[in-house]
Amino acid sequence: MFLIVRVFGAYSLFEEVRDTYSLLFSRTTVSQDILRSMLRPRNCVPAFMNNSSPPRDGSNTPSKRTSKGQTSTPTFINILLWGKDRTSPTLNDFTHFRPHIALLVQRMDGWTPSTWKDLFIPAYKDRIASFGVQFGLFIAILVVLAFLVNLAQLVFAILTWVGQAQITRS
Repeated sequence: MFLIVRVFGAYSLFEEVRDTYSLLFSRTTVSQDILRSMLRPRNCVPAFMNNSSPPRDGSNTPSKRTSKGQTSTPTFINILLWGKDRTSPTLNDFTHFRPHIALLVQRMDGWTPSTWKDLFIPAYKDRIASFGVQFGLFIAILVVLAFLVNLAQLVFAILTWVGQAQITRS
């Protein structure tokens, strides 16, 4: 059995899927929650861990009752957290999914906002420029508000001047 798994590369494929999950879903708690909700219907539980934490095997996990009254123990998928103690993987670390991840990176680098709402989403490649655009929008809104207040003051001053002129004539 182990020979069949090695010949077809199933174990390396499993590791690569696990590393892809780790790459995509281990950065923030929001992305970790997205992975949990994706795997919940399949009775899988992601176990996010550092290099130092032991892998989970589900041996001390309570089993759940299914709709047919059978018990099922969730399958744990050990997912490494990238960050302080481990560098993130490069394309060379992937053999099966390398072209797909390269395409994903290329599309993320080339992303540009297409709606007004997208202007408030930071870009993937150049976050400083994205924050610069957001700051520029904030300044532009302040300038437009200042112009409108100035225009209202001008109208009020003209109306006051016209009213004063009519009072002095009568």
